[in-house]
Amino acid sequence: KKSLVHTTLSSEITVINATSVLEKKTMTEGKNKKENEESARELAGAGVGSLEELKNLPLPNVSRKALEERERRAIRLAEESFSHINQRASPEGQKIFDKLLKACNEVVWKGESILVLKEIRVDPPYTADNCSLINTASGGLDEHSLERVKKIVMAASAASSTQS
Repeated sequence: KKSLVHTTLSSEITVINATSVLEKKTMTEGKNKKENEESARELAGAGVGSLEELKNLPLPNVSRKALEERERRAIRLAEESFSHINQRASPEGQKIFDKLLKACNEVVWKGESILVLKEIRVDPPYTADNCSLINTASGGLDEHSLERVKKIVMAASAASSTQS
């Protein structure tokens, strides 16, 4: 027999707000016929014939080392995600930052300004007019890079204004 798909381990973290849980259901056999039929339908939906069959499914093999590595990776990714949030920025600014991060990878907050690839700064109110090259002497990025960032900022601004 095979383990259920949802019993395998994953590196994903799911946070559930307890106030959103509407109902807790404990499935047992031996109550009345109607409840047994309802439990059987729910088990069939999960690909299991009976509660007894569910109890007899083998648990997956778990490596402690693999679990610890997954945990370290999940924590690192969560910390990295939290570092991309600027409490002082406007919601619009955070949306622009997220779009730029997705497109350019190397994006950081510097105060309330967004720094893209260490050479393009986007200042509040985060419009294309507020994008500027800050380090032209290094010869790294040019006007083409600036125009690309401006297009991303304009597209993100347009998308968020249509959602509002």
